[in-house]
Amino acid sequence: MQLYSARPDRRAWQIVGDLVAIGVLVAAIWLSGEVTRAIDSLARFGVQMQDTGSTLSDTLLGAADGLEGIPLVGSGLGAPFVEAAGAAEGLTTAGITLETAIHALAAGVGAAVWIVPVLVLIAAWLVPRIRFALRSAETARVAATPAGRDLLALRALVARPLPELQAVAPDPLRAIREGDDAVLDALAGLELSAAGVRQRLAPAPSGRR
Repeated sequence: MQLYSARPDRRAWQIVGDLVAIGVLVAAIWLSGEVTRAIDSLARFGVQMQDTGSTLSDTLLGAADGLEGIPLVGSGLGAPFVEAAGAAEGLTTAGITLETAIHALAAGVGAAVWIVPVLVLIAAWLVPRIRFALRSAETARVAATPAGRDLLALRALVARPLPELQAVAPDPLRAIREGDDAVLDALAGLELSAAGVRQRLAPAPSGRR
């Protein structure tokens, strides 16, 4: 399969396009990693909330145990501290929720940063490159057949702009009907050039040339 055009100018642009596409892809992946790490770093606030809530809860529960251990008057004194420890555990839960949300946000934004450029590259670069490769391969296959010259000439008559056709012959359709070999060769050459193929045409069937 031919990946690049036989025409130097078009081949140069294809190479430049490939390099730009690769550069954009590498940059998108790098930027995705940087964005993911930047957002992910905010998760430390959730971790700090968890540590604060856990430490505060342990402290309050320890105070409650100490008060409950006082003889005669200790019973029931630790209840407010136990309730406060429960509120501190809520802070720990909120920290876990925040950390999880930040990790999910980092993953989502990071993925979007590289997925969007990749989708653009697929539409603007990969699809046209695949079309070119398929067209050049199919054109080369036709050119290798005995009737390839005539088929390519007819294709050029339909697909090429009128000024290009009239540069070959004032009335290319009449020349094709009359079997003008020079015109047929020139028209087939136009189609080969448009497809980016440099290939010798197969000999025409005997009696045609």
